Amino acid sequence: MIQAIMGLDVSKHTLDAALLHEGKTYYQVVQNDLSDFQQLSAWLKANKCQQVHICLEATGQYGDEAAEYLYLEGYDVSVVNPARIKAYAASRLKRHKTDKADAFLIAEFCQKEKPPLWSPPSPVFSALKALVHCLDDFMTMQQQESNRTEFSSNDPLVESVVIEPIAFMEAKIKMLRSAIHK
Repeated sequence: MIQAIMGLDVSKHTLDAALLHEGKTYYQVVQNDLSDFQQLSAWLKANKCQQVHICLEATGQYGDEAAEYLYLEGYDVSVVNPARIKAYAASRLKRHKTDKADAFLIAEFCQKEKPPLWSPPSPVFSALKALVHCLDDFMTMQQQESNRTEFSSNDPLVESVVIEPIAFMEAKIKMLRSAIHK
């Protein structure tokens, strides 16, 4: 059985899918949500694709749900560092930068490079990752508020308004660090 290859260009709202199957190319755009993941799977089945290797770029949280859904549907999934795709595009002298062109480029990359298969992280790892991201966000916000104190006026009301969020963020940072440590 010949394996079909699908490249997914992921954005916040859509998935652009390029399918290479039995010497033909197909293109589909779906919304980046659960019901459309199901539609994408049905589209693969309608094209008689039983064995499919799906490749997408690691785009933070935007592609996570799609990758996990397709993995659980039994497809081979690869989640690739965007720098690898960019380097591959440069090596192929690809200059067209559209979602459709990117999806076909990712499919071509998958077909030629055969990237390693991905599996979803454990729930514990996902929770830890979310806590670390949250901690980073709070630390950034705390720094921003601390920077604001340098330029606050001598007015006691303004100072209290600026100091209050810093104390709140310090408490949250302490709580998050404790949760991460556990």
